[in-house]
Amino acid sequence: MLPGPTLILACPKCSAPHRLATLESGNTFDAEMWSDGKMRAPMMPDQPEFTKCHACACFCWVKDMTRLGDQQPWEDNACRDPLSYDVIITEIWDDLEPVVERLARHFSCQSEAARSMIESLPITMAKDVSRNIAEAIEDEFEDLADVQLAPCRVSTEPAPSEWSDAPEVSFIDAEDYKCALNNGSARNVDEEIFLRIAAWQAGNDRFRDGEELWVPCSKRGSAVIASAERLLQLLDGGKDSNCVLGAELSRELERYDDAARWLDQERLEGATFEDAGEKEGLMVVARMIRELAEQRDSALVQISAA
Repeated sequence: MLPGPTLILACPKCSAPHRLATLESGNTFDAEMWSDGKMRAPMMPDQPEFTKCHACACFCWVKDMTRLGDQQPWEDNACRDPLSYDVIITEIWDDLEPVVERLARHFSCQSEAARSMIESLPITMAKDVSRNIAEAIEDEFEDLADVQLAPCRVSTEPAPSEWSDAPEVSFIDAEDYKCALNNGSARNVDEEIFLRIAAWQAGNDRFRDGEELWVPCSKRGSAVIASAERLLQLLDGGKDSNCVLGAELSRELERYDDAARWLDQERLEGATFEDAGEKEGLMVVARMIRELAEQRDSALVQISAA
């Protein structure tokens, strides 16, 4: 595991600084996989995607926090982020037509003009723009081309000393996820699914190390049951591979027949996966969940150590 820079991020509401450690590289040696989809990997720890500000206690998505600067692992002090960036495409991958289409859309030009740009690389996509705009352009093209973010304007002011001592961006607990869902932090279906899965997994955390005896989700109160039922509804309308999560949640709710229906063979075989490895792994988990459901066993289980 190699550490990357520690990002200095500002709360979108009160601008209080927070620190977010990043990884240059990691691996899944000694990782734990659990039946609710959570992985704990000491050499590739999770980064929070949703958090609560340490200063004003507002909930926010980490992607919405403003990047103020960073601190390299070998540096004692943080430095300010560049004030603006130029965005430059330096190389196009093999498939040109999708790039032509996106360039034409980006520049509001004809396809012929977009092809002409490709013939005379590099392409300056934007000049003197904020990091948010630069990263949005990078996200649009990074699967098709080599996109470089070049600092344009750089501040000469030193970074405030408190940046180096700012608290870490932290994970929140199940109760906080419940509050965040109630206050409308989920702005779309994908965000709601993320928060409800995170709430479910956070609620299971106290059972992972055997410190507490297992309590099925069906016996944790009406709020937990309502959130689980809403998540099942969302998973049922989402991608086919959600069937494994739906089966596991049904099992933890002691709805064993429902778990079996989620894992119907026709549904599993028809599910689409990102790659063969993902399909093979989920099929193994599906068989395990089906067996536990047949045994009327609702308990969270560790799948394997990677």
